Amino acid sequence: MKRNIYIILFNIIWLTALIQSCQSKIDSDFASVKSGIDSQNAAYVKAYNNKDAESVAALHTADATVMPPNQKISQGKKEIQNSINAEIQAGGRDLKFQQLELVVSGNIAYEVGRYRVVVEHEDQTAVNDNGKYIVIWERQPNGDWLMSEDIWNSNLPIDCN
Repeated sequence: MKRNIYIILFNIIWLTALIQSCQSKIDSDFASVKSGIDSQNAAYVKAYNNKDAESVAALHTADATVMPPNQKISQGKKEIQNSINAEIQAGGRDLKFQQLELVVSGNIAYEVGRYRVVVEHEDQTAVNDNGKYIVIWERQPNGDWLMSEDIWNSNLPIDCN
């Protein structure tokens, strides 16, 4: 009887240690993914604010899909570069992201967040736009995370005039 109690206690301690070690790995993996995606977001903001649409497009997979508001879908890096360049040429500047949620499952992650951007028109008037976005990220064979799907829209009312 005493021996059975020791066996049960040993198994409880062993299972507890096993669960703790697995949780540590999950926490560590999530922190690593978050750090990688945060770095990519920082690179996106830097490139956009430096008017470098090519570097923004490079943060996407080769077959990525981007769905900007009030525009056609852009597929592939060249179309994405053209779309981002059009935004920048239309006066987009001072872009900022705020990540609200990041969920990771294997080599796929999705991110939900808010953005802020200033759009300065040719007449020097500026609009402070803000809105929300969802990005699907894919881990690449080299470990980098690239955007495979990106959609955003403004919180500002549509001007129908």
